[in-house]
Amino acid sequence: MKGIHIFLLSFLITALLPGEELRVDTEELQEALKEGVIFENYEGIPDKIETVEQIRGIGVSLAGEGKRSSTGRYTVIHAVDPSTTVGLDADLFILEPEAAVDHIRNLRWIIGSYLEAQYGYGRADADLLSQFITIYNAVYRKNLAYFKERYKPVVISYLDPEKVGLARSYREWPGKTQMLIPLSGPKKKGILSIETGTLTEKPVVEELRKEEDKGIALRKEMVELKERQLKEEERQLREEKKALQLEKEKLLAETKTQEKGEVSAVKQELRQASPASSDLSPSGQTPSAAAGSGVSPKDTAPSADASPPAASGKELPLVSSQATAEKRVPEEKVAEKPLELSREPSTDAQVSSAASDAIARKEEELKERERQVQEKQQALREERLAIAKDQQELLERKALQVARTLPFLFIEKEGPRLVLLEENSGIVTIKSSEFPLKQSLFQSFGGGYLVILPRGGTGGRLALLDPATLQARITTREEIYGMGKVKVHESVCFAIVREGSEWFVGKFDTTLALLARSRVSVLPETDLAVQGGKLYVQTSDGKVAVLNLDLSSP
Repeated sequence: MKGIHIFLLSFLITALLPGEELRVDTEELQEALKEGVIFENYEGIPDKIETVEQIRGIGVSLAGEGKRSSTGRYTVIHAVDPSTTVGLDADLFILEPEAAVDHIRNLRWIIGSYLEAQYGYGRADADLLSQFITIYNAVYRKNLAYFKERYKPVVISYLDPEKVGLARSYREWPGKTQMLIPLSGPKKKGILSIETGTLTEKPVVEELRKEEDKGIALRKEMVELKERQLKEEERQLREEKKALQLEKEKLLAETKTQEKGEVSAVKQELRQASPASSDLSPSGQTPSAAAGSGVSPKDTAPSADASPPAASGKELPLVSSQATAEKRVPEEKVAEKPLELSREPSTDAQVSSAASDAIARKEEELKERERQVQEKQQALREERLAIAKDQQELLERKALQVARTLPFLFIEKEGPRLVLLEENSGIVTIKSSEFPLKQSLFQSFGGGYLVILPRGGTGGRLALLDPATLQARITTREEIYGMGKVKVHESVCFAIVREGSEWFVGKFDTTLALLARSRVSVLPETDLAVQGGKLYVQTSDGKVAVLNLDLSSP
């Protein structure tokens, strides 16, 4: 009996109550990509140079278990209402008036690191999500009516119609930004639990296909993410079905045990009551008492014409009505016992029925989720085919553009320009619009051509040009010494960066994100030599310094 109650409680908690964690609802984010979003970033020289990890540290500091967390410049509100089943929960990511972020890439780093720390996403997945979160909020900027349709009242209660979403210009970010990170579904930390269905819907794909490269790389990442998610969903379904079967077997065993217990209890009560009633003789004496008197029951029964016994004679022992009633008490109690037992099975039946109903609901839920997984598998196959088709078209187009060509620095009156020449004929087929270059040099790096673009005076900035179009794919925010050395070493490059009035060595990755900056200042014209895992530079006082490749001192 007690076992059934415990079983039902644990099962209902597992099957019907919300789970431990929320996850980012990427399906909601995907619908935002119905139009192109171009952000205006601050392109001037930043007041302070910060590395990628320093910027990401802001997002990490915002993660936590509380309802609200803030650094003073950035605030996150965890707007969740488990009691409401209609609509989405959300994290509100707020840029306060003192927020210093002024470039979309930095903002995405902050959001991505928050998702890593708060929800356990891997860095690649978190950064991917951060791209969609910023685009989503830009598309629905100040569209309060849209958010009211999609989100729970607890979320809407925090929204300001003039601040909700993300402006497309950095000028309107501080004090005027309430980004929504949509959340849905109970999942544990540390596992892939992203809902990717909407991430590859037609409006999104069509938007990505407008890009020069048809968004092939990003779409591939989405498909790979969805494949991992499907595998995880299938694993969870298998485990839940197995657990459900065990619960069904447990309920059946508990029910049978309880029924056997009820029958045994009734039999026991009857056995206890049986001697008290069967030992009474018709005269009220027990058989042993009658035998002890030497008179049989027949002899003690008075005849119809018998005269009353003489007053002076010995009287036979009589059983009074009171004694008889006392002897009958056990019979009445025996009659009452089954009534008490008959009330208990009705309660147990209700418990078993509730457990059975919960199991049935869970079975229906699992069937629906299996159907959804099958639909996602079919959609995934279609996405793969579409990507393959676009990739083939892109390869054919690029093959025509770059077939038999070579990069060449073409010197014009205004300065050097990178062009593509047709092999043998020397005809210029493509000219870079990034012109003029600060120096007559370029290097292969990060899948493109690394050059220095002018930035006024002696300043410059690193840029990666697409090898097929010669358009700038990425540029640095940091000011580079325009005539300084740039050293490519494996998957990083070193260049001379300015902070204030001094110059330092900066280390960049293939996305031109600043990974590290030397503590020691250097001459802007210093050489950059790498050997034996060390970097050799000339400091501002004219001496040679030996640095580790992470730019720390040995």
